[in-house]
Amino acid sequence: MIVALAACGGASTITPAPTPTASTATTSAAIIVPPRRPVDGHVWVIGFAQMAKAGPIVQTEFGPVYLGDRKEWPAEWVGRPVIVDGTLKTEHHGSMETADGAAMAGIPGDQLIVTPSTAPPLADDGLLEAERELVKAFERRDRAALELMVSASFQLHISGRTNVRTRDDMLTSMLVPEIEKVDVSQLQSHRSGAYGVVTGLQVAKVRDKGALIDDPTYFVDVFEHHDNRWVLTTAYAK
Repeated sequence: MIVALAACGGASTITPAPTPTASTATTSAAIIVPPRRPVDGHVWVIGFAQMAKAGPIVQTEFGPVYLGDRKEWPAEWVGRPVIVDGTLKTEHHGSMETADGAAMAGIPGDQLIVTPSTAPPLADDGLLEAERELVKAFERRDRAALELMVSASFQLHISGRTNVRTRDDMLTSMLVPEIEKVDVSQLQSHRSGAYGVVTGLQVAKVRDKGALIDDPTYFVDVFEHHDNRWVLTTAYAK
């Protein structure tokens, strides 16, 4: 659930990869979100789907992660937040160029590649309920509940924007009277150890000049498990 200063939210699972089979088992994947830096091995990469000169990437705070088994993102996915499950490998090159000689994005001499790029297995373990409780607390304007559910160090990354929004921004947006209702749908959840991820589509009902309009946003929410409950730590939205 993502609302900060203006309505935003929503979810996404990586496509056109097949829908994963439902599972209650957790995985041992390392989740690449700040401040955890990329390490070669089994990972979940979370960021924004983008097209670089050399091909499709997930744009992260640490730079681009290339998809080793894809030639492009579907056009409608470019800019959306995504989560990719695969094996990360760091390749070192003297120089990195595309076939036409253009420089690749990222740090010269280093390229992060994830293969395959699929959706993580489904696992709930209370994550979907945690997401829905966030929405209910926001609609109630329940600041005390949100302060328990959202980490004090929470960061919201919005596609196309360089500034990062905070928990205080979320709590401020709760007071915006134009936001009358927030609906979430297409929810899917994934768990890796103490970390959980929920993706979905959020639609905020916003009053604009007397008319009630829908403000849809795709989101990826990252939770950590603390004291027998899920706490929202990081979010990505478009």
